Amino acid sequence: MQNLKILTDKDLIAWQPNKTNRDYVYELIPTLQQTFKHITDVFEYAWYGQLNVSEDDFFELKEDVLNFQKRL
Repeated sequence: MQNLKILTDKDLIAWQPNKTNRDYVYELIPTLQQTFKHITDVFEYAWYGQLNVSEDDFFELKEDVLNFQKRL
């Protein structure tokens, strides 16, 4: 949600409650798409119970998120 808020505030996406993460991937400029897709894929797998996230996984993804946000 934080990434969506930042992307909206920077006018990089047009947030709508009915859009999916995939919709936002396609709205982004190509240089941001791959990283945003990776971050949201991991989130969705963990959120919907198809992925157990270890502590190491968490810190790796956290670093990915922070690096993504720095690029914005």
